Formats: sequence, structure tokens, C-alpha cells
Amino acid sequence: MKDFVVIIPARRNSKSIPFKNRQKVNGLTLVEHTIKFSEEINAKRIILSTDDEFYLENPKYEKILLERPPHLATDETIISDVILQIIETESLEEDFILLLEPTSLPRYKYQLNNFFNGDFENSKSRSLASFCKSPLIKIGRAHVWT
Repeated sequence: MKDFVVIIPARRNSKSIPFKNRQKVNGLTLVEHTIKFSEEINAKRIILSTDDEFYLENPKYEKILLERPPHLATDETIISDVILQIIETESLEEDFILLLEPTSLPRYKYQLNNFFNGDFENSKSRSLASFCKSPLIKIGRAHVWT
């Protein structure tokens, strides 16, 4: 499998569910699930991009934290702008980037086999997106399609 950097965008505020990235599913926050998965797939590096003090002030996350600037932490922020800012500030221009959004559960290792079997690298593509059918999960009083 090719070396890759995982970027986990976890903005503090959400219009629909307050502090949604802190919400727990099966005992772990959505961010913790994403970090755990990133570790299990042997990411070369994990970057948690956030403006949430819950993560910024917790020493448990200090090795992976990248504080997100306020102008990239609004409801209008486009995720590609966040990714580009991280690539530039962290000098990741030559790295393969895997974006894992905390709210996109479930994730399975086998799904990555299709990305890293050589087909993508041999293509002339510059980006790739994956979508799969996902169950409805309950977070607090809300029901959310992930």
C-alpha cells in the first residue's frame, strides 16, 4: 500500500448538531473513531484540523493537531480550501492525501484496497472520491445519515 497522509477535518460548530464531532458512537467520539481507523490503516501521518478547544486543549491529540484558522472554520468554508491550506502549511505537495470526515461512518479497510491496488496511480487522475450506502445512526436526539 502506498504511503499516505490522513487529514481529519473536525470543525467545532455545526448548524444541525451542536459539537457533532464530539458525539459518541459505541463509546468513542466521531473523531476518535476516525483517528483509530487512520492508525489501523497505517497512515504515514494523521492531521486533525480543528478549531475545537475540546481537541486543541487535550494533550492526547497534540501530536496530530493542526489548529484551523478562523477564516476556514465557518459554515461557508469549502473543504477543498481547508485541504489546500494544510497541504501548503505542512508541505504535503508530494504526498497522497486521504480525507476522512468524522461524520462519514462506517469505514472498512477493504474499501481502500480499490484505491491502493495500483489502478488509481496508473490512471491520470488527480483525485478520487468514494461513496457507499450507509446506515442511519442516532446521535443524541437526532437521526443522521452518515
